[in-house]
Parts: sequence; structure tokens; C-alpha cells
Amino acid sequence: MIMRNERRTRTMRRAILLFIGAAAALALVWGCSDDDSRVVTPSKPSPRDSAFVESVFGPEIIMAGFETVPVSMALLAKITEKNGSGGIPPALKALQGDDSVIIKSIKSYVYTNGWHVIGFGARTYTPGRSDTVIFEGLDSIRIFENGIQVKYPDTSTVVEMLIERAHMVFQEVAGGNNGSINHTSTVSFVYSGGDTVATLDGRMQDTSFIRLDLDSSHCEIALRNDQTMTGLTITTVAEEGDCPIAGETAMRVKLAALCIGNGKPPVDTVEIKGIWNVNADVAGDHAVTITYSNGAGSWSRTTDCKGPDE
Repeated sequence: MIMRNERRTRTMRRAILLFIGAAAALALVWGCSDDDSRVVTPSKPSPRDSAFVESVFGPEIIMAGFETVPVSMALLAKITEKNGSGGIPPALKALQGDDSVIIKSIKSYVYTNGWHVIGFGARTYTPGRSDTVIFEGLDSIRIFENGIQVKYPDTSTVVEMLIERAHMVFQEVAGGNNGSINHTSTVSFVYSGGDTVATLDGRMQDTSFIRLDLDSSHCEIALRNDQTMTGLTITTVAEEGDCPIAGETAMRVKLAALCIGNGKPPVDTVEIKGIWNVNADVAGDHAVTITYSNGAGSWSRTTDCKGPDE
């Protein structure tokens, strides 16, 4: 019997939250130095570098490839409702996490060559965060069932493959942080247990950028992430946000961050650059072992993907 997780998890944090976490980690790095200008290019996994990378890439990376799914599924639901259909396929619903999504506008829509191409405006709110994020952009979605492209999926659709191409800009309402996300993913689904268990394999790629202001600096952060997912197993009857029950993911991350100070201590300018390989493996008890490497060395950390009780 597959045991379901009884606690909600935060492993579905979106790319915007990864960046904000990166900003917090950068603030810690800067605070450890009295220098006015530094370039930090990790040559080995020092304690400082380890803390930085772990702050940015924790257990949430298991599901990071589905960062745009909540918005995509909300858009698709809007489209299908207008055509007498409605509802989200169970396998896709299980990937949505706990973000609350409100579609504010459908600016354009076309169905062409199996693609739902949607221009939109949306708002998202994540429990545990006080701010709302506004998204605008273009989302392209293809869904396959039995090798056939599905125009109007619903709760009876058994998804065989999902392809996404999302291009979005975002703005925090209160915090003021803003940036862009360019996300592509191709994911296949194989079912068992009467279609209540889905095993996913796929490839994702993100190119993202954020601007944000800290107490002492204005920061710009660029991220390029290539991710491969193998044997990620979910229960389609799970509650939103539940942990996967098995699987692994491998990421190659290129990160560049530049912060220019506004004259306040501790520093004036900081630049951080690096390429990391981050691999995560989910055990049957929801433990996630993450291995970090930057080419000069590596270290591992085992944690609980379920996160704190909510």
C-alpha cells in the first residue's frame, strides 16, 4: 500500500521564491565580510558556499520543473469551461502545489497544431508568504492522451505527455521585486495502480532574471537551469502539495548575481558567479538526499521533503 503524506509540503515553491531565497542567502554572504567590493567565485565547497547553495536549492528542487503548472492549469480550466468541458486531469492536478491562482485576463487565445497558446494576466498567492505576485505573459500547452493531442482535457483525461512553453514577467505587489521567467518542459506519464500512481520522466529548462532591492543594495540575479527528471512517482489521488513517493532529478545550474550598494554597510558591491550540479533522490519515506558539486568537490544533505506542518 502506498502511504499518503498527511502533511502539506512547500516543495512546490515557484521560481520567484527561489530567487528571493537566493537574495536572503546573498545577504548572509555579504554580512560575513568587511570588504567594500568582492567577487565570490567558489573554487571549492567552503562552508560559506555550501550555505549559499543549500539556501537556494533545497528539497523544493524535486518539483521545481512544475513551477508554471498552477498558472497553466488555471488558464486551461478557463478555456475548457467555455467549451462545455472543465476540470483538470488528476495527474496534472497533483502537480499544482498549494499556490492560489486567479486569472485576471485572457488577452489572446488560439489552438493551433495541438498547442493551446494563451496570452494572459494572473495573480498568485502562496500560503506562508504575505505578498501577491502578478504575472503576465504567453503560455503554450500541449496535452497528449494515447498519442493524440487533446483539445479540451477534463477530469477523465489520462495524460500521456505534457509539453509547456511559458514566457512570463512578474511583479511583487508589496515587495516590488520583479523579473522574468522563460520555462520549457516535456514530461511523460506512465500509470499503475488503477491509474492512481503516475511515474514521470522529463526534461525542463529555465532562463530567469530578477531585480530586487535589499536594505543595502540593489541586486540583479540571472539563473539558467537544465533539469532532468527520472522515475518521479506521484499519487494522483494525493492532496495538492504532497511529496513524491520516489524518483530523482539532476540539475545543472548557472547562477550570476550582482549587487550594487547604496552606501549603507556592510558592503558596496558584491558579485557571485558559479556553475553547480545539484542532484536529488527521493526515498520511500519522503527523505530527500541532495548532492551538490561545483567541479572542485561535493557534499550531500538528507532532509525531509514534506517541510513543516501547516
